[in-house]
Amino acid sequence: MLIARAQRDLGHPDEALQAGYQLAELSKQADKRELQAQAEELLGTVYLQREDFPQAFDHFQSAFTLAGDGKNRPYEAVHEADIFIRVGRFADAERMLALALPSNPYVPELRVQMLLEQRKFAEAEILAARVAKEPGLPADVQYDLAVDRAIAQAFGGHARSAVTTLPGIAAAEGTPGDPASVATHNLNTGTVCLAAGDAECAFYAAATAESYFSSAGLKDSDFRSALIAARAARLRHDAVNEKLFTQKSIDILTELRNTWSPQLFQSYNSRPDIQSLGREFLHLSQ
Repeated sequence: MLIARAQRDLGHPDEALQAGYQLAELSKQADKRELQAQAEELLGTVYLQREDFPQAFDHFQSAFTLAGDGKNRPYEAVHEADIFIRVGRFADAERMLALALPSNPYVPELRVQMLLEQRKFAEAEILAARVAKEPGLPADVQYDLAVDRAIAQAFGGHARSAVTTLPGIAAAEGTPGDPASVATHNLNTGTVCLAAGDAECAFYAAATAESYFSSAGLKDSDFRSALIAARAARLRHDAVNEKLFTQKSIDILTELRNTWSPQLFQSYNSRPDIQSLGREFLHLSQ
């Protein structure tokens, strides 16, 4: 298990998946449910990193079921909540978060993320500000909360202020310099700049992010980056790039519709943030 986790954390997902599947099978044969649950959780986290939501969904559900009423149930519930949020099943996510340990520092940030996806920006900003004051938060949670608050401010009527604070957040919280983290920060920057009406900033940030996400095969982030780039291109009267990124968005959405289960696609497709972002370009409810 330690080797498989190390492979995942070092950026070797194929090796991590191979080790995870082997461990899941061996633990199943030996009837070691706790170890099997850990293997399923590992597989879910790797697929979540890849933004393969259907696979992550299945493995996290297996891990939660295998955990039963044991000591690991609250931890598996957090993973379940995470994937439920990403596919827009907010009631199920709330049900899982209620099972998590109150001391888990990732739970409040997941609640903030859920509020943002539901476009409840005032509530998200208040919660993010309150949680950020708690001592001992991990660095990644501090960064996520700061970015979440900036996005909530941007859509809540303080867009210009949010635009100017994002670079400072990256520096203060020590944003990792790996390509995935840089692309994610560019996506967040594009989101905030679009809310501020800064078309140049939004387009550059989103287009740069989209290039990475497309090459990495990260469909959810690629889809959202392309939508932001398309809207920003329209604002800057750039018909060529508006057409280019709109078509990219349509192609990704079509791929998801054809490869995900109808239920999972429909819940993802119904997320209020995605509906709002794509309404001008795509018939997302079809």
